[in-house]
Amino acid sequence: MKNLPSSRIAKTAMVVSAGLIMAGCAGQVVSNQGIISDNYDPKTLGYAATRGGVFVDIQGDPFPGAEAQSNQVITESLGRAHFGPKVDFFTEKPADYRSPYRIAMVFGPAKNTNGDRLCRGDDIPLSIEPGETTVLAAFCNGEKRLTSTRAWVTQPSGPTDPAFDNLIRQVGVQLLPPRRQPKDRGPRLRS
Repeated sequence: MKNLPSSRIAKTAMVVSAGLIMAGCAGQVVSNQGIISDNYDPKTLGYAATRGGVFVDIQGDPFPGAEAQSNQVITESLGRAHFGPKVDFFTEKPADYRSPYRIAMVFGPAKNTNGDRLCRGDDIPLSIEPGETTVLAAFCNGEKRLTSTRAWVTQPSGPTDPAFDNLIRQVGVQLLPPRRQPKDRGPRLRS
């Protein structure tokens, strides 16, 4: 290596380091803090498990033409993203499914959309952001929101991209936390 001035070496090292840091951030999930209702109880998930699992109602298509594969990744990722008992997540309701609990998700939601609207079953306007996959999700008891969150990631290449799995697992962790929100911290819904 030639004798480079130390400031030039330092600049080169900084540029290389910044590039490595940026490469490491590719696929980084960004999410809001999430909202937890005062009615949320972590035991609810165990109850839902005894009633056959949790239906996942998906609107929008993160990967057109790959819906079946996307749905499989979503349900498997949610199954790995929560604390407590094993729970089955599914996108096709069995004929005998009677549980009031479900996860509602919309990919590409408009910015003014919230989890209450998802739980009520409202038509959700879409606003696809180029270069990213955004999801708004809510854990619902009937039409009542128990928890909700919004998260996004730089556009994954497809359903099997680890960035998509990370997105859904982060959503699952925020929708199904292991404990109630402390009364004096964070955004809550009073019911």
